[in-house]
Amino acid sequence: MRRAKAMCDEDEEKLRKGLARRSIIVKILVGASLGVMGLFAASAELLRQKMGATPTKGGPYTIPSSDEKFTFINVSPLWNDVGITKSAYRSLSNFDQNGKAIAQEACFPSFGPNLAVVSCPNDGVRFVFPDETDRVMNVIKCQSQRANVPEGRYSKIHLLGASIKGTGSGTTGFLQYRGERPSEFDLHFEPWRSSSPEADVFLDAGKIYLADGSELSGLDVHTYLYHVQVACDPAKVLEKLVLPSGCHCRDHGGCACKISDIRVLAITLER
Repeated sequence: MRRAKAMCDEDEEKLRKGLARRSIIVKILVGASLGVMGLFAASAELLRQKMGATPTKGGPYTIPSSDEKFTFINVSPLWNDVGITKSAYRSLSNFDQNGKAIAQEACFPSFGPNLAVVSCPNDGVRFVFPDETDRVMNVIKCQSQRANVPEGRYSKIHLLGASIKGTGSGTTGFLQYRGERPSEFDLHFEPWRSSSPEADVFLDAGKIYLADGSELSGLDVHTYLYHVQVACDPAKVLEKLVLPSGCHCRDHGGCACKISDIRVLAITLER
């Protein structure tokens, strides 16, 4: 009986040791698996960051103060896509809503929070050039966005942008003067890839990035940003500017049922 009991105790001890060893092995394997999974997750996140899978909102920005002639509008809250990008983040290219964007190195350098002020080469009108920081949205796909303006009397509104298609009519925006109903204005931009632009060219960039990883460059590649102006009534106090949309509803509140072909990057008011 004693011998049988001893044999049972010995078998139980071997079983306990075996289970303990298995438990240790399982823990090691689980830990290793978690480590590998963590490594893969970290690698995937680094890859997503490198490829710029998601555009981001920039800011806050320091907008330069007004001077005797110009007032710069902070349109950064309205930027809703990537129109200018660097090579490493070309997957985000979407100026034209078809996977193309202006190459960062073909533009004026401008990085937040202190954005560059650039003068139009033909008439000296100045704009706050948009942020070119990695993955940051920097172009407005116009869709009846409300641009807040410092209330005041202005003679002109200057806009920096382009059309992604041909120069067209029906791109109606609205000016809201104090105590009045909104008044319409038509906004006309030439195409960003025009063969022979006739408008006031602000920038001729000779390089385009494509979201598929390729690029377009060379002497025959041109991408244009233009300066256009809209007349204001200097006798009235301007309170708000509503950008165009792509619809033809003539909704004085600014219908946003369709994205316009117009892209705007910056707005400046002139006294």
